[in-house]
Amino acid sequence: MRIQRKDTATYEKHRLSFCEVEVMSCKPGMWGHNMQGVDDCSLTCGSCQNGRCRVADGYCYDKCDSGWWGIRKSNLGDCTKQCGQCRNRPCWITTGQCPDGCLNGWWGYASGDDGDCMEQCSSGCVDNICSRNNGNCLHGCITGYWGSLCDKQCLCLHGTACDRTSGYCPEGCAEGYWGTTGYCKPCSCNPGVQCDSMTGKCKDGTLQIQTDPPATPIPPPTPSLSDPTSTIDTRGSIITTSTTTTTEPNHNTQEVKEDGEGDDVGMIAGFTVAIIILLFIILIGAFFVVR
Repeated sequence: MRIQRKDTATYEKHRLSFCEVEVMSCKPGMWGHNMQGVDDCSLTCGSCQNGRCRVADGYCYDKCDSGWWGIRKSNLGDCTKQCGQCRNRPCWITTGQCPDGCLNGWWGYASGDDGDCMEQCSSGCVDNICSRNNGNCLHGCITGYWGSLCDKQCLCLHGTACDRTSGYCPEGCAEGYWGTTGYCKPCSCNPGVQCDSMTGKCKDGTLQIQTDPPATPIPPPTPSLSDPTSTIDTRGSIITTSTTTTTEPNHNTQEVKEDGEGDDVGMIAGFTVAIIILLFIILIGAFFVVR
C-alpha cells in the first residue's frame, strides 16, 4: 500500500509505503518448519518446562520438566528422555544420572542415551535389593533361585534350595533332571521316560537320545592281494578264499634287445667312417702320382 499527497510535485519526498510482513510460527507445544519429509508444525515438543520449543529444531527454550532430561550443549536440548527410578530427587538434566542413587529394586549407571537406574533388580533378590553398579543381589537369593543376579531357578527335588553359586542340589534334582556336581540338567531320554537323578541314565534301559550327528564311519582296510580273504555267503557260512598275486611281466629281454640294437647301429657308423677316410687317402695318393 502507498500513500502520497496530490498537491506536491516532489513525489519521492512525500510518500509513505507499507510492505506485507508474514510471520511463520507453530502452536504451543509443536515444532517442525521447513523440514524435508515433515509437514510443518507436525512434531510435538519434548517435556519442556514452559511447554514450548523452537520450531526449527525442537530444543526447549528453558529447562526440562521434573523427571526428564536431554539438555546437551549451550543449555539447549529436547528433554525427550525420562529419568530412571531415582531416589529423593530427579536425575541431572544433562546426563540422566541420579544424584542420590536408585530406589530399592533398581540399578544401572548412565550409558549413552540411557538414564541411570533404568534396570530392575531380579525378583530373586532378598528384599529386592541389588548393587547399583552391576545388579548383583546384596543380601543373597530367595529360596529357589541362584546366580550372582539370582535370576536362575533351582531345579531341586521337592523344591528345596540349591547352592547360590553353582545351582547344585544337595538332596538331588527334581523329576526330569539330573546332576551331582553342578546345576541340574534336563534328562534326554525318550518321551515320557525319566532318568536317574544322579547318573542321568534312562529308566527304561535305553541310551539317552543322541543330539549330535553320528560320526562318519571309518571304511575297513583294503585286504592284501597275497592274504586270504573271508566272505560270508547267503546262508551265513564263512568261506575262505585265497588270492594269487600276479607277477608283473619281466622287461629284461626287451631291454637286452634294445641294447643289442644300439650296438649294431654303432658298428655300422664306425665302418662308414673308416671307408670315408680310406677313400680320402686314395684320392691324395692319386693326386701326387699324376703330378
